[in-house]
Amino acid sequence: PDALRSGLRGEPLPYKIARGANTSAQRRRIPAQSSLADIVGLLVGQVVPLRTTLDGRIAGWWRLGPAAGPLPADTRLDTLDPETPLVFHYVESRLLPVELEVFVGDAPTRIRTPVGTAVPVQTLLDAVATLFDLPAADWTLRFDGVVLEPFHILDDRGIPAGATLVVRRA
Repeated sequence: PDALRSGLRGEPLPYKIARGANTSAQRRRIPAQSSLADIVGLLVGQVVPLRTTLDGRIAGWWRLGPAAGPLPADTRLDTLDPETPLVFHYVESRLLPVELEVFVGDAPTRIRTPVGTAVPVQTLLDAVATLFDLPAADWTLRFDGVVLEPFHILDDRGIPAGATLVVRRA
C-alpha cells in the first residue's frame, strides 16, 4: 500500500502519559487534535512495547484512558484534561473469523480467514496487500460501508464473528 496516513493533528501540547495505572506519568508533547487511537500509534515503541508472541505475531495492542479504563479510540485529546494522566491499557488480540472481500477491479476476491481483533487496521491492510500482491495505492478497510481508521482495531468497532470486511481503494 501507499505510505501510511497520519491522523495526528493540531499544536503539540503537554499531556501526562503513564505506562500503567500504578506507574508515574511523564509529560509528552502530543498534537492535541489527534484521536487517542492515533496517539497510541505514535507512542507504541516509545512508551510501551509492541507485544508479540515468541514467534513474532502481534499479541495485542493498546488503548488510552484514565486509570479506570480505556476511552473510545476516536476520542480527541483536546477534549480531555491535560492534568489527568492518560494510562495505557492493554487489549489482548483474539482471532475472529471473517469474510474478506478484496476489490482490485470490479469483482471482489473473497476468502474466509481469521484476523486479529487487536491488530491496527494499517497492519491488517499491509498483510492483505502482501498476501494479494496489491499494487501501490491508498487501500482502505471497511466494515458496513465505514472506512476504519489506520490505528483503530477491530475491537474498537465491536465487529462480530462472520462479518464481511472489504478492502478497496480509497
